[in-house]
Amino acid sequence: MKFARLVLAASATPFILTGLAFLVAPVQTASLVNLSIESPTVDSMVRTAFGGLQIGCGVFLAITALRPAWVRPGLAAHMALWGGPVIGRLASWYATGSAPPPILLLIICEIAFVVLGAFAWRRLLQSTSQAAA
Repeated sequence: MKFARLVLAASATPFILTGLAFLVAPVQTASLVNLSIESPTVDSMVRTAFGGLQIGCGVFLAITALRPAWVRPGLAAHMALWGGPVIGRLASWYATGSAPPPILLLIICEIAFVVLGAFAWRRLLQSTSQAAA
């Protein structure tokens, strides 16, 4: 259980930090990934999707790390929240035929988080089955 909770806490951190960066400094943060904010509508969308939503996901993961009864749902959410972007990035790579180095690095990190979550899930299931035996 401790390992799974550590994975959830570690998973929450990049969501919260990235979300705060996009919420507080959207123009500067968006420029790091070659996005430009050219209107109030785009600013609102970036602050919402890349800021507020990311913070919300991170806070949820942090809460699941703190509540033992929520660890399993937290790990499921963790794998979905990290796996979804992998699917999107791979689809983009396929559609455009290109994956610049920063995107490749993100794909590697996101896959690593999914694998870490799956490993934590498996360890949690093993410890639960051993305790029941």
